[in-house]
Amino acid sequence: MGGIFGLILGKKRRSAEDRDILKRIFVRLLLANDVPYPHDTGVVAVRTDGEFRIHKKALRVGKFANEKGFKEVMAFVDDQTTVLMGQVRRRMPGDPKTVKSIRPMVTSGVIGTHRGEIFNAKELFERYRLPRETKTDSEVLLQMAAHSTEKGRINPETFLDDLRPCHGTISLSMVSLEDPGSIFLLNGAFKYMGKAIHLHHRAFFYASGERPCLGAVLLGEPLWHAVNGWPMKLCVYMHEDVRYPWMRSFIEFETVPERGWRGWIEANAPEERERQAAERAKRKGPLVLKPIPQKWRGAGCKIIIEH
Repeated sequence: MGGIFGLILGKKRRSAEDRDILKRIFVRLLLANDVPYPHDTGVVAVRTDGEFRIHKKALRVGKFANEKGFKEVMAFVDDQTTVLMGQVRRRMPGDPKTVKSIRPMVTSGVIGTHRGEIFNAKELFERYRLPRETKTDSEVLLQMAAHSTEKGRINPETFLDDLRPCHGTISLSMVSLEDPGSIFLLNGAFKYMGKAIHLHHRAFFYASGERPCLGAVLLGEPLWHAVNGWPMKLCVYMHEDVRYPWMRSFIEFETVPERGWRGWIEANAPEERERQAAERAKRKGPLVLKPIPQKWRGAGCKIIIEH
């Protein structure tokens, strides 16, 4: 299905050499998401005043990187840029062929990329009475974000509440043009998002794709530190200081045998919680609540259930 990736820039004066380093890493990240089948490719850069440059086409990554529009987007990046995001997506039969439907999408003042599928998108459009500009399921997430804005800013708590009835898989990055200094990253169940930060550059990279590529792209680049990218977490990174994001986990609990995070349960899946509770009731012996291992702290787990 391809992947989403991006560069979040903190507030700092950078030399032209430092900017070139960050741009070079972004281009390598774009090329690392190339896939051997027809796909759509797009990138967008947003500045602190809400101005942006976007280029997207139904092209393979190799040809896209030589496009004049792509080079213009990269030239647009400066110290006033808050985020540079991109997406490579496999083109499926029946997909809309309009340029507006290619990610990154711009709708209702929100720009975003989404990897995954929303199964009940039509129901959500009707439930929240959201406007619809394309036939893609990803648009509903951006419209819900626009629906949750207060004085031009996306309210993360309201957005998460609106997201509860959503069924599907989500790996999402988005920003409001009225508040370009707040960049939202959300990775739902079964969607791992690689993250890395450079404290000197005040820069933050993220990537979520078919294969983990961020580590390979940053191999040999000094002073990059990996950041926890486990599923079921919404993070809001601020242009003023990318080191301290607002974070909220929406995990209710985790069942841990050997299944890894395939046992993670979403807080908006009551049927699954009832099924899990019924299975636990049939088992013999009391529940044992264990403390969270040190290596897992900060991932948003509340308890670990073991029988």
